Amino acid sequence: MRVHKNRFLEMVNKECESLLLFCIEFGITLCELQKMLNRQIPFDYEQSKLLIRLFGAEKMVSVIDWEGMNVRCPI
Repeated sequence: MRVHKNRFLEMVNKECESLLLFCIEFGITLCELQKMLNRQIPFDYEQSKLLIRLFGAEKMVSVIDWEGMNVRCPI
């Protein structure tokens, strides 16, 4: 799953209050997350499931880069 970098970071800061706390809960280092977002590397299936479980589908809808995945937003 691809995400919009700025929207994703805003959501994480708002919900988790810290990017580092999110990384700990997500099981990834801060450096790895920054590399993924800067290079627009998509999250894999398991990571995508965890993101949706952590934040909920309603919040993730606005963060997902639907056009980047060549998918029409289902909502």
